[in-house]
Order: sequence, then structure tokens, then C-alpha cells
Amino acid sequence: MSPASAPVAIGEATTVGLVVTEQAHLFYGDDEGIAAVGATVPLGRMADVSEVADVCVFLASPLARYVSGAEVLVHGGGELPAYLGAAKPT
Repeated sequence: MSPASAPVAIGEATTVGLVVTEQAHLFYGDDEGIAAVGATVPLGRMADVSEVADVCVFLASPLARYVSGAEVLVHGGGELPAYLGAAKPT
């Protein structure tokens, strides 16, 4: 089978960081706890579920027609390592 007639197989992935969901309070505590954890993310807050959904909708849309085999990071810049909070400035 030639590549031109082969079935199309496109694989995309999303790597998601911290997200505020309807059950976030069970893990992070009250709104103050959620905000404190969010402050550890470089963008200063945890993602909203709709922000993750927007990336997934984009990847499934014609706008991503030339995206192939990509991993999209949806994590607000990542999570700072826990040891940074324990480090003492010199």
C-alpha cells in the first residue's frame, strides 16, 4: 500500500497539570488552599476545566489539521519542585 492510500493515523496527547474541578476541595481544602496550591504554578493559578477542554477541542478541530504526533502541555508552566519552598536563600 502506498503512503498516499494508507489510512491516516494521527496521535495527539495532552499532558495536564493542576486543574480545579468540582472535587478539588476534597484534595486541596477550601478556596484558600486551592489558591495556595495554585500559587506554586508559574502562571499563579490552577487551570480551569474549560481551559483543558479548549486545547482538546483545538486538537480535534480542522485548525490542527497539520498537527501530527504532538504532545501539548497544559500545565501553566509546570509545577515548581517542592524543594524550592524549603530552600534557604544564601
